[in-house]
Amino acid sequence: MSWLRDRFASRLGLPAAENAIRTERDLRIPMRDGAVLLADRWYPVDDERAPLVICRTPYGRYPEPREAALFAERGMQMLVVSCRGTFGSEGTWAPFVDEAGDGRDTLGWIEQQPWFPGAAVLAGASYSGITQWAVASDAPEWVVGYCMAVTTRSMYDGVIYPRGAFSLDTALTWLYGIEHQETNRWLRLARGFTITAPLVRRAASVLPIGGADRKLVGHQIDCYQDWLAHPDADDPWWRPLDFTPALEGMRPLVMTSGWYDLFLEAQLRDVVALQAAGVPVRMAVGPWQHSSPGLAAETIRQWLDFARARLGSEPAPEPETCFTVQVMGSGERREYSQWPPPFAGQTWFLHGDERLRLQPPSHDATTTYDYNPLDPTPNCGGRTLNSFNGAAKDQRIREQRDDVLIWTSPPMTSDHTVIGTVEVELRIASDLADVDYFVRLCDVSPRGRSRNITDGLIRRCPSSPLDEGDGAATIRLTLAPTAHCFRAGHAIRLQVSSGAHPIVARNLGTGEPVGTSETARTSHHVLHVLGSKLTVPVVD
Repeated sequence: MSWLRDRFASRLGLPAAENAIRTERDLRIPMRDGAVLLADRWYPVDDERAPLVICRTPYGRYPEPREAALFAERGMQMLVVSCRGTFGSEGTWAPFVDEAGDGRDTLGWIEQQPWFPGAAVLAGASYSGITQWAVASDAPEWVVGYCMAVTTRSMYDGVIYPRGAFSLDTALTWLYGIEHQETNRWLRLARGFTITAPLVRRAASVLPIGGADRKLVGHQIDCYQDWLAHPDADDPWWRPLDFTPALEGMRPLVMTSGWYDLFLEAQLRDVVALQAAGVPVRMAVGPWQHSSPGLAAETIRQWLDFARARLGSEPAPEPETCFTVQVMGSGERREYSQWPPPFAGQTWFLHGDERLRLQPPSHDATTTYDYNPLDPTPNCGGRTLNSFNGAAKDQRIREQRDDVLIWTSPPMTSDHTVIGTVEVELRIASDLADVDYFVRLCDVSPRGRSRNITDGLIRRCPSSPLDEGDGAATIRLTLAPTAHCFRAGHAIRLQVSSGAHPIVARNLGTGEPVGTSETARTSHHVLHVLGSKLTVPVVD
């Protein structure tokens, strides 16, 4: 065991290593179409049929996945399979498309191997979690559980078009990483830390956005063009990428996520569906984004405990559903038996003096802004794969823009803990039918520093109800789930704007196809405070 891995395991609080390990490289797994996938197996020297953990990934097997060695040193074997078209596996790489069929073939091959112990759990984060969902609807009985992190079963509204808006920043960041991931390891790191963010920023500025892939990597990327060519949720093109029927026969799961992770909303929707189907699920959520070290550490701890329990020599009882929530602002960890936990809705009303109050206004007032897609409102933090562009950021520069409206509460007189989904209603009018509304909840410190906590977007189009008699419409939207303590002396702030570039592709206001449109129209918005409100889920 290397000293570096030893230190890492110690920091995670893992039990001490128990075994010397070996690695079997480049195992060949035949697919039904003749392609051969490559895999590596880590296992304890003294137990070739140790409890088995399986991971399928497009991100490679070199250098060794730290989970593989950590698991093997603690008495388990781990098989890491490279997805089709990546890291020596044959076939054409087409994201998400082949994971169901290749997964079934891989599981069928595994059960024929002499080292197969008769049961296994599947494990993986992000795309590797999606490979688990792809086989979950008809997995063999010997798959006794799933270890997932920052992932979802729905590609359309969970990854590519959350809330119907194209996830431009995440798409470009991910595709750039995939494009260069099989180059020299140190070059990969250099690209990740110094090059990716500015290249993605420049590519995201291209109009039409159908040309952003060529700007980013110098050539067209087929899957990117496919995503743009199919912007509608009911398009049959998305059906093979939709793993939502997978709940039937689903086995127990352990999951982790972060309040600033791009998958958060979709993953918690999956959790609610799992609860309703009676599937036991343990989940931990903390103040992390997709690549946070804290998330990785929590994930490994949770996976190891879960795998040991599910694959132990003695039959384990079905795990009870449990949600461990780390509250931002206070660091407190809370446990609940369901999501969302019980709460009391507290409503704050918008007033004409840019204040939030617990009492509604006595009369209406309006405030206006213009949104120019050629000078798009920047996101400044949020939920994206791009670690440079996401998570919590200082909002003061964004809030100084003329196209961002803000309302602020009085300072809290005591700590105020919010856990669950924030709801917003706005009475608003626009001179264009195709517009977005992006709403963000912030925490303002006693020194005036504003930091984003959660946000949400709604896309309005000509089929939406537009006019309720006075030219305005009431729009209702939910923000992404969160857990945050507004400390005494801090204030709640609500932002309203019409964009979060480049986390979501800017709405050009024309209704033309997202991938090919390059004509932009400035929109004018009038917000009425009477009938506009913010409701936060307050817990004891």
